[in-house]
Amino acid sequence: MKRDSYHNKRKAIIDSSFLLFFESGFSNVNLQMMLQQADVSKGTFYHYFKSKDGVIESCYEHVMTSFLKQVDDVLSSVDMSLAEKLIFFIRWPSSYILLDADGIKLSVAEFMSSSGNHELKQTFESRYVDIIVEPLQKLLLRANQIGESQLTHPEVSAKLLAMIMLPLVYKIPNSLQLAHGHEKDDEALEAGLECIERTLKLKQNSMRDLVGNI
Repeated sequence: MKRDSYHNKRKAIIDSSFLLFFESGFSNVNLQMMLQQADVSKGTFYHYFKSKDGVIESCYEHVMTSFLKQVDDVLSSVDMSLAEKLIFFIRWPSSYILLDADGIKLSVAEFMSSSGNHELKQTFESRYVDIIVEPLQKLLLRANQIGESQLTHPEVSAKLLAMIMLPLVYKIPNSLQLAHGHEKDDEALEAGLECIERTLKLKQNSMRDLVGNI
Protein backbone atom coordinates (compact mmCIF):
# COMPACT_ATOMS: atom_id res chain seq x y z
CA MET A 1 0.00 0.00 0.00
CA LYS A 2 2.82 2.41 0.93
CA ARG A 3 4.61 1.53 -2.30
CA ASP A 4 1.48 2.34 -4.32
CA SER A 5 1.08 5.63 -2.46
CA TYR A 6 4.72 6.53 -3.19
CA HIS A 7 4.38 5.86 -6.90
CA ASN A 8 1.01 7.62 -7.13
CA LYS A 9 2.38 10.78 -5.53
CA ARG A 10 5.49 10.66 -7.69
CA LYS A 11 3.41 10.26 -10.85
CA ALA A 12 1.11 13.10 -9.78
CA ILE A 13 4.11 15.44 -9.50
CA ILE A 14 5.40 14.35 -12.91
CA ASP A 15 2.00 14.80 -14.57
CA SER A 16 1.40 18.23 -13.06
CA SER A 17 4.93 19.34 -13.97
CA PHE A 18 4.60 18.23 -17.57
CA LEU A 19 1.31 20.06 -17.83
CA LEU A 20 3.20 23.20 -16.81
CA PHE A 21 6.01 22.45 -19.27
CA PHE A 22 3.43 22.13 -22.03
CA GLU A 23 1.55 25.30 -21.13
CA SER A 24 4.52 27.55 -20.31
CA GLY A 25 7.59 25.89 -21.84
CA PHE A 26 10.22 24.01 -19.87
CA SER A 27 12.67 26.90 -19.58
CA ASN A 28 9.95 29.21 -18.23
CA VAL A 29 8.91 26.91 -15.38
CA ASN A 30 10.60 27.21 -11.99
CA LEU A 31 10.44 24.99 -8.92
CA GLN A 32 7.94 27.19 -7.10
CA MET A 33 5.52 26.92 -10.00
CA MET A 34 5.89 23.13 -9.93
CA LEU A 35 5.21 23.01 -6.19
CA GLN A 36 2.07 25.09 -6.55
CA GLN A 37 0.80 23.07 -9.50
CA ALA A 38 1.35 19.76 -7.69
CA ASP A 39 0.16 21.19 -4.34
CA VAL A 40 3.15 19.80 -2.47
CA SER A 41 5.78 21.24 -0.16
CA LYS A 42 9.42 21.64 -1.14
CA GLY A 43 10.32 18.86 1.29
CA THR A 44 7.83 16.49 -0.32
CA PHE A 45 9.16 17.35 -3.79
CA TYR A 46 12.75 16.65 -2.78
CA HIS A 47 11.67 13.34 -1.27
CA TYR A 48 10.89 12.18 -4.80
CA PHE A 49 13.20 14.24 -7.02
CA LYS A 50 16.57 15.95 -6.69
CA SER A 51 15.67 18.85 -8.96
CA LYS A 52 13.46 20.10 -11.77
CA ASP A 53 15.65 18.16 -14.19
CA GLY A 54 15.11 15.08 -12.02
CA VAL A 55 11.44 15.11 -13.03
CA ILE A 56 12.49 15.02 -16.67
CA GLU A 57 14.99 12.23 -16.07
CA SER A 58 12.40 10.15 -14.24
CA CYS A 59 9.92 10.58 -17.06
CA TYR A 60 12.49 9.71 -19.74
CA GLU A 61 13.42 6.59 -17.79
CA HIS A 62 9.80 5.47 -17.65
CA VAL A 63 9.18 6.23 -21.33
CA MET A 64 12.31 4.44 -22.52
CA THR A 65 11.68 1.41 -20.28
CA SER A 66 8.22 1.07 -21.80
CA PHE A 67 9.66 1.51 -25.28
CA LEU A 68 12.35 -1.15 -24.83
CA LYS A 69 9.83 -3.64 -23.46
CA GLN A 70 7.70 -3.21 -26.57
CA VAL A 71 10.80 -3.42 -28.77
CA ASP A 72 11.59 -6.85 -27.33
CA ASP A 73 8.08 -8.03 -28.21
CA VAL A 74 8.36 -6.63 -31.73
CA LEU A 75 11.80 -8.12 -32.42
CA SER A 76 10.68 -11.57 -31.25
CA SER A 77 7.43 -11.50 -33.24
CA VAL A 78 7.16 -14.09 -36.00
CA ASP A 79 3.96 -12.57 -37.36
CA MET A 80 5.34 -9.14 -38.27
CA SER A 81 7.24 -8.44 -41.48
CA LEU A 82 10.45 -6.40 -41.54
CA ALA A 83 8.50 -3.42 -42.90
CA GLU A 84 5.95 -3.66 -40.09
CA LYS A 85 8.68 -3.79 -37.47
CA LEU A 86 10.39 -0.76 -38.95
CA ILE A 87 7.13 1.19 -38.92
CA PHE A 88 6.83 0.44 -35.19
CA PHE A 89 10.06 2.37 -34.48
CA ILE A 90 8.73 5.42 -36.30
CA ARG A 91 5.18 5.32 -35.00
CA TRP A 92 5.85 4.61 -31.33
CA PRO A 93 6.69 8.21 -30.21
CA SER A 94 3.47 9.49 -31.77
CA SER A 95 1.33 6.77 -30.20
CA TYR A 96 2.71 6.66 -26.65
CA ILE A 97 0.66 9.00 -24.44
CA LEU A 98 2.97 11.11 -22.32
CA LEU A 99 0.45 13.58 -20.92
CA ASP A 100 -3.22 12.98 -20.14
CA ALA A 101 -4.41 15.60 -17.66
CA ASP A 102 -6.92 18.45 -17.43
CA GLY A 103 -8.40 17.58 -20.80
CA ILE A 104 -5.01 17.64 -22.53
CA LYS A 105 -3.86 14.43 -24.18
CA LEU A 106 -0.52 14.42 -25.95
CA SER A 107 1.83 11.82 -27.33
CA VAL A 108 5.59 11.96 -26.76
CA ALA A 109 6.16 13.36 -30.27
CA GLU A 110 3.43 16.00 -29.90
CA PHE A 111 4.72 17.16 -26.54
CA MET A 112 8.33 17.37 -27.65
CA SER A 113 7.43 19.44 -30.69
CA SER A 114 5.20 21.83 -28.75
CA SER A 115 6.17 25.49 -28.49
CA GLY A 116 8.67 26.29 -25.77
CA ASN A 117 10.07 22.78 -25.39
CA HIS A 118 12.99 22.86 -27.82
CA GLU A 119 15.46 21.85 -25.11
CA LEU A 120 13.42 18.76 -24.26
CA LYS A 121 12.99 17.97 -27.93
CA GLN A 122 16.74 17.95 -28.50
CA THR A 123 17.27 15.66 -25.51
CA PHE A 124 14.49 13.32 -26.64
CA GLU A 125 15.81 13.14 -30.19
CA SER A 126 19.36 12.38 -29.04
CA ARG A 127 18.18 9.62 -26.72
CA TYR A 128 15.73 8.23 -29.25
CA VAL A 129 18.46 7.79 -31.85
CA ASP A 130 20.87 6.30 -29.31
CA ILE A 131 18.33 3.84 -27.95
CA ILE A 132 17.01 2.50 -31.26
CA VAL A 133 20.37 1.80 -32.93
CA GLU A 134 21.06 -1.45 -31.07
CA PRO A 135 17.60 -3.01 -31.62
CA LEU A 136 17.75 -1.90 -35.25
CA GLN A 137 21.08 -3.69 -35.60
CA LYS A 138 19.51 -6.87 -34.19
CA LEU A 139 16.54 -6.49 -36.51
CA LEU A 140 18.68 -6.03 -39.62
CA LEU A 141 21.04 -8.89 -38.72
CA ARG A 142 18.05 -11.17 -38.27
CA ALA A 143 16.56 -9.93 -41.55
CA ASN A 144 19.79 -10.86 -43.31
CA GLN A 145 19.74 -14.32 -41.76
CA ILE A 146 16.21 -15.13 -42.92
CA GLY A 147 16.54 -13.49 -46.32
CA GLU A 148 14.31 -10.44 -45.77
CA SER A 149 17.25 -8.16 -46.49
CA GLN A 150 20.71 -8.41 -48.00
CA LEU A 151 22.77 -5.70 -46.33
CA THR A 152 26.56 -5.85 -46.47
CA HIS A 153 27.02 -3.81 -43.28
CA PRO A 154 23.86 -3.99 -41.14
CA GLU A 155 25.58 -2.26 -38.20
CA VAL A 156 26.34 0.82 -40.29
CA SER A 157 22.91 0.68 -41.89
CA ALA A 158 21.25 0.71 -38.45
CA LYS A 159 22.88 4.03 -37.55
CA LEU A 160 21.91 5.55 -40.88
CA LEU A 161 18.40 4.19 -40.51
CA ALA A 162 17.98 5.76 -37.07
CA MET A 163 18.85 9.18 -38.48
CA ILE A 164 16.42 8.77 -41.38
CA MET A 165 13.66 7.69 -39.01
CA LEU A 166 14.03 10.60 -36.59
CA PRO A 167 12.26 13.34 -38.60
CA LEU A 168 9.53 10.87 -39.60
CA VAL A 169 8.55 10.57 -35.93
CA TYR A 170 6.85 13.96 -36.32
CA LYS A 171 5.35 13.17 -39.72
CA ILE A 172 3.68 9.81 -39.32
CA PRO A 173 -0.02 10.23 -38.48
CA ASN A 174 -1.95 8.46 -35.75
CA SER A 175 -5.56 8.53 -34.62
CA LEU A 176 -4.80 11.01 -31.84
CA GLN A 177 -3.16 13.52 -34.16
CA LEU A 178 -5.95 13.26 -36.72
CA ALA A 179 -8.54 13.73 -33.98
CA HIS A 180 -6.78 17.01 -33.13
CA GLY A 181 -7.17 18.14 -36.73
CA HIS A 182 -3.54 17.68 -37.73
CA GLU A 183 -2.93 17.28 -41.43
CA LYS A 184 -0.96 14.42 -42.86
CA ASP A 185 2.44 15.43 -44.18
CA ASP A 186 2.24 12.92 -47.00
CA GLU A 187 5.06 14.23 -49.13
CA ALA A 188 7.72 14.25 -46.40
CA LEU A 189 6.52 10.95 -44.97
CA GLU A 190 6.48 9.15 -48.29
CA ALA A 191 9.92 10.48 -49.20
CA GLY A 192 11.34 9.26 -45.90
CA LEU A 193 9.75 5.83 -46.14
CA GLU A 194 10.89 5.47 -49.75
CA CYS A 195 14.44 6.31 -48.63
CA ILE A 196 14.28 3.52 -46.03
CA GLU A 197 12.89 1.05 -48.58
CA ARG A 198 15.74 1.82 -50.96
CA THR A 199 18.42 1.81 -48.26
CA LEU A 200 17.34 -1.63 -47.06
CA LYS A 201 16.45 -2.87 -50.56
CA LEU A 202 12.90 -3.65 -49.50
CA LYS A 203 10.03 -4.26 -51.86
CA GLN A 204 8.82 -0.98 -53.34
CA ASN A 205 5.99 0.59 -51.28
CA SER A 206 6.25 -2.12 -48.61
CA MET A 207 6.39 0.49 -45.84
CA ARG A 208 4.36 3.20 -47.56
CA ASP A 209 1.44 0.83 -48.07
CA LEU A 210 1.31 0.17 -44.30
CA VAL A 211 0.54 3.80 -43.51
CA GLY A 212 -1.35 4.65 -46.68
CA ASN A 213 -4.77 3.82 -45.24
CA ILE A 214 -4.44 5.86 -42.03
